[in-house]
Amino acid sequence: MTITDPRIARLITLIRAALRPPAGAGRIVLALGMGLICHALFAAGVLAMIVAMFFGLSESLGSVPWPWAFLANAALIVQFPMGHSLLLTGPGGRFMARLIPGHHGRALATTTYAIIASAQLLALFTLGTPSGIVWWRAEGAAFWAVTAAYGASWLLLLKASFDAGAEALAARGSHVTGIDPAVAAIEAARNHARGAGLHIGYDVGVGEALPYDDAGFDAVVCVDVLEHVTDLHKVLSEVARVLRPGGLFLFDTINRNPMARLATITVAEDLLRLLPRGTHDPAMFIKPGELRRAMQGAGFVPGPVTGLGPRGMNRRLDLTFGPLPLTALLYMGIARKPAFTTGDTAC
Repeated sequence: MTITDPRIARLITLIRAALRPPAGAGRIVLALGMGLICHALFAAGVLAMIVAMFFGLSESLGSVPWPWAFLANAALIVQFPMGHSLLLTGPGGRFMARLIPGHHGRALATTTYAIIASAQLLALFTLGTPSGIVWWRAEGAAFWAVTAAYGASWLLLLKASFDAGAEALAARGSHVTGIDPAVAAIEAARNHARGAGLHIGYDVGVGEALPYDDAGFDAVVCVDVLEHVTDLHKVLSEVARVLRPGGLFLFDTINRNPMARLATITVAEDLLRLLPRGTHDPAMFIKPGELRRAMQGAGFVPGPVTGLGPRGMNRRLDLTFGPLPLTALLYMGIARKPAFTTGDTAC
């Protein structure tokens, strides 16, 4: 990928800055605590939304008597967009900065926003009072058909989130090439890009044998990839080969620990069926230290690593992802291919 848009260069600069937080034990403890609260509230809010929508909003904890329930439900609906909008204003930002003790409020304002938004989401889908009117309830084969369609809709949402990466880069002036071993996925990506009027080179292939010349790319991005490859060391060697000297390698992946297994396998695949069973093999998850050593073995100069996860929602109610203080579940980072070597030193 050749970077020609200065906005992409600024984006990389911002990512580097986000991956290098200031030192300080107090700030780290505060950030970790807020990260835990943010993760817990967001997971609870999303789970409540999924369950409530599955049952057609006919089940909830709300028990306000009618007709007062109408006003209570209206207040719950209004507080979500109105609260978001107010917090995104200048006064709203200053308000969030004052919620955190000390001088870290401004730096953690985004996390504070995500916590508040998650609490709003949780309240919206748990405290509403059902009307008690059920027009139709699926049973038998219809129930399983509706359940399958509902699960498929969440899968398509996840896929669209990941597919948007290449098109977003191309729309900003970069020359982008995407690769995937699944022929059907590549065809779908080609059709989607063609419909959007974007010129993206999509190829069928595997990371262990990239079909590209040496030193042909300024940057390589692996999103939701490394935890699926059969030979991590070979993939990293191939990435280093196709990068130009001084090129950047940006990645995210899943940590290997009981918490990550619970979230991605037990919850996402087994319970909520957001992903087909078997999508992930927990044995292939990668600890940050392991990935760092593997990148060094491939000749990279590893950069900092930070947690990755949802930080709130935008005004269209789409999830927004970004850096988080915890790397226990997902993490992302950056590495650089040395511009040149002098003796035993990479520069």
